[in-house]
Amino acid sequence: MKRIWIAGLALLIACGGSSTAPESTPGRYILGQVNSNFLPYGNYTSGYLDVRTDGTYGLSVNNGIEDPGTWIRSGGAFTIHSTAGDTWPGTITNKTIFLPADNLPQHQISLQFAKF
Repeated sequence: MKRIWIAGLALLIACGGSSTAPESTPGRYILGQVNSNFLPYGNYTSGYLDVRTDGTYGLSVNNGIEDPGTWIRSGGAFTIHSTAGDTWPGTITNKTIFLPADNLPQHQISLQFAKF
């Protein structure tokens, strides 16, 4: 009985590891909220954040915001560095990236993106 329990535990550990692995960061994240409001909101109707495997990103929002640069992730922290010289620290959880307005006051908007 003890051997069966140990074998079952070993199988559970071997098979269960990937189910809790973190989601891969690179991919296209779709703009879903602006200032905690779902789209459409004001003149915001669509947008995306392309997070690329080479450490670059492209941000595009329908109201004319176009912002390329680089990104870095450390645990739940996600920061973008614009080629214009701005740094916008935010967070990443599961498949969501949140860039709060208080971390980049000149933009005065919070953006939340989701990866599908």
